[in-house]
Amino acid sequence: MIIAESKLIEIYTKNKDSFSVGKVYCQNDEQVVFEDIDTQGKIIGYYAMKKKYISKLKYETEYLKKIYLYMQYAKEHDYSGWFSLEKIKLDIDKSLFDQVINIAKKNNSIITVGREEDDKLETAYVKDIYNEDITLECIDISNAKLYDEITMKLNEINFIEFNSVDNLLLEYANKKKYNS
Repeated sequence: MIIAESKLIEIYTKNKDSFSVGKVYCQNDEQVVFEDIDTQGKIIGYYAMKKKYISKLKYETEYLKKIYLYMQYAKEHDYSGWFSLEKIKLDIDKSLFDQVINIAKKNNSIITVGREEDDKLETAYVKDIYNEDITLECIDISNAKLYDEITMKLNEINFIEFNSVDNLLLEYANKKKYNS
């Protein structure tokens, strides 16, 4: 599946009734990285997804036309100067998931991961990567406190949110609250 680039897209997954809005940042045959666009038309992070996890894509809907106008307004009226999405270099000839996870570990940044087996998302720091396993130090999004450590197979992961406003704020709160 090749996903149209430089267009706004409604992205529906197999496990949810809801959808997200994004724009392709890069893709290969099996995985895609989207810029995540919120309901106010702001780019608020990235998420990587296995293409087989996508159930439906919609282009040029009335909702997307509205979001596009919001994005135009945001360009003309900068109200989010404290956050700008850092551009990252990803090699489309390699696993995008592996690259994202390695970047998160190197930068000690929080990611949110979804697995094939359930709809539950884990928000965590990447503690270790060994062969086909990843160990995560999970963080409670309600209080920014570390609470568990889990290990999962890399090939079980369907979704990774990274460099997002939500995770950046959670990381800041965790470091200020528990590492001061």
